[in-house]
Amino acid sequence: MRKCKKCQGMMFPERVIDMLDGLIGHFYACANCGRREEAANCIEPMHTSETLSGR
Repeated sequence: MRKCKKCQGMMFPERVIDMLDGLIGHFYACANCGRREEAANCIEPMHTSETLSGR
C-alpha cells in the first residue's frame, strides 16, 4: 500500500471516468487528507478501437 508524501496516510487506487472526452484516469487518493497522485499510465482512452488503431 502506498503512503501519502504529505501526511503519511494510506493511499488507495481511484479511477476517474470522463464521459465527454472518452478518457479514463488512474490516480491514488489519500484516505486521510484527500491528496491525489497520478498512477503509471495515468490517462488512457475508454474505447478499445482507439487503442488498436495505432498498431
